[in-house]
Amino acid sequence: MRNWWRHPSAAWAFLFLNGIAFDVFASVSQRNFVDPVSGDSVAPRILQQIEASTDSLKEDVTAEWKALTGMPFAFYTPETSLGAGYLTFYKFDPKEKNRISTLLTTLSYTVKNQSLLTITPKLYYDDGKRELHSNIAFSNYPTKFYGLSNAPASEPEEFKEKYLQAFLQAGVEFSDHLYLRSAIHREFREISEADSDPLLQQFIAIQGKSVSMNAFHVSLEFDDRDFPPAPFSGKWIRLLYYVGFPDRTERFYRPEVDLRFYRKLSDQWVGAVQATASDIRSSSWVPFQFLNSLGGGNRLRGIYTTELRNNSLALVQSELRYILYPRWEINGFLGVGRMATDLETLQSDRDHWVTGLGLHFLFDPQSRTKMRIELGFSDSSPKLYFLVGEAF
Repeated sequence: MRNWWRHPSAAWAFLFLNGIAFDVFASVSQRNFVDPVSGDSVAPRILQQIEASTDSLKEDVTAEWKALTGMPFAFYTPETSLGAGYLTFYKFDPKEKNRISTLLTTLSYTVKNQSLLTITPKLYYDDGKRELHSNIAFSNYPTKFYGLSNAPASEPEEFKEKYLQAFLQAGVEFSDHLYLRSAIHREFREISEADSDPLLQQFIAIQGKSVSMNAFHVSLEFDDRDFPPAPFSGKWIRLLYYVGFPDRTERFYRPEVDLRFYRKLSDQWVGAVQATASDIRSSSWVPFQFLNSLGGGNRLRGIYTTELRNNSLALVQSELRYILYPRWEINGFLGVGRMATDLETLQSDRDHWVTGLGLHFLFDPQSRTKMRIELGFSDSSPKLYFLVGEAF
C-alpha cells in the first residue's frame, strides 16, 4: 500500500477527489460570518472591494476602456540567462462581454543572442458566434534533447533550434455552447547547433537537421465558460482530431480528448481541473519535435516541454487561484501524468507528479489577460516559467 499512488486509476481518483474538495470548500467559504450582537458582517472591507472589482470585470468591461496596453518586462532562466522584452496588447471594441477581440504581440531578446517573437490576433463576429484566431511565432532558442521514453535522460543533450510556426483557426457556434472549430498549421524547425552526443545525432541522421510540416485539425467543443481567456466558472469539453503531414515521412494522426472544469469557490478563490488524453498513430516514424509532450507551461509545470516526449499521454492537473487584489493573484497547482509509446503501455507505466505555485499580474483586467511567474517541482530540478495567459 505504500505505492498506492502508482495505481493506474490514481489519476482519475485524484480528479474525483478534487471535485469533492472544491464542493466542500465552496460550501464552507461562502458562509457569512456575522457578529452575534449587531448582526452585521465582520468581513474585512478589503474583501468587499475585491468582490466589487472582480464582478466589474464581467459586468462592465467597457468601463475606463483602454484599447492599447504596452509593458516592458525582464526575465531569467538557466537556459537563456538574462532577457528582456516588450509586450503590446490591443483590444477592439467589445461586441460581447465574454468575447473580446484582441491582438497580442511579444518580443524578447537575451544576452545570449536568443530571440522570440509572437503575434496572436483573436477576432469575434456576430455577437461572438463566429471567430477567427491566428498565431505567428518565431524563436531562436536553446533547448535540450532528453530522448524518447517515460523517464527523462539523466544527462540531456543540448542543441539550439530555429522555430517558425503559423496557424489559422475558424470557429462557429452552431447551437447553444456547441462549437465547431477547424485550423490549418504550418511549422518549420531547424537545428542550428547541436552536441555531438550519439543519441541526438542518431535522430538527426534519420530526419535531418531541418523538418517542416503542414497540418490541420477539426474539433467539436462544448464551452459554457463565463470568460474563456481566464474563466471563473463553467466547463470546456473538446474532442479534437489532428492530422500532420511531415515533409520526410508518412502522415500521422492524433485524436485528443480535453476536459476542463472551473468553479468560483468564493469571492476570492477559483478552482480549476483539467484531464487530457492524446495518442499519436502513424505507420512510420514521427519527427521527435512533433510528438506529444507531457510538460510545459500549460501542462505539467515542473517538467519541460522537451523532457518527456512520446506518442501517448494522459494527465490530470488541478489549480487553486486566490485573488489578492484586483490585479494580483497567487496560485498553487498539483498534477499527475503518464507518457508511453502506445495506449496499452500507458496503462501500466509510471506516474509523473508535479506541484508548484505562482504569482500572476493582470495587466489588462477587462480581458483578464495576465502575466504569470510560476515555479514547478517534479522528480527533476525545479522549473521556472514566465508566460502570458492562463495555463488552462
